Amino acid sequence: AEDGIRDVERSRGLGDVYKRQGYITAIDIAMALGNKKAKDIMKFIQPIKEEDRVATAISMLRKQGVSIIPVVKDDKLIGVVRARDLIKIETTHDKKTDYHPEKTSPLDMQVKGLLERGIRVVGPEAREELIKIVDKQGFAIVCEGKKYKGLIELIDLIR
Repeated sequence: AEDGIRDVERSRGLGDVYKRQGYITAIDIAMALGNKKAKDIMKFIQPIKEEDRVATAISMLRKQGVSIIPVVKDDKLIGVVRARDLIKIETTHDKKTDYHPEKTSPLDMQVKGLLERGIRVVGPEAREELIKIVDKQGFAIVCEGKKYKGLIELIDLIR
């Protein structure tokens, strides 16, 4: 297989339909990373606070070009908000009573109700653990202790 792409025709027995299709494994990504560590790959994404409005979170995601935004309290990571959860709200914002009996826009609600907690994080020096976490949850948050430092999305590993 060329450039780490495995031929799925043999592994799945799918015949001609999937010729030249393939997949990239965590091992392929690890080989492509070389000696890079989390601190070499991460990008600083401006985090938000759990009291911030949904509209603010959507704006920050768009501005920073990411699909996950860290949520901090006193510079310490408390969770993340994903674009997929915010998109559900944004696309239904005209149906105000679906979310709020007082008929306020869901875009005005705080993000704390959408907060995903229990995120696995890595330290700045991580390499192997980084690959495992990104493979499992699709991204990694880099923290020093509990202090937020940066974000690594899956696409960042193959750039």
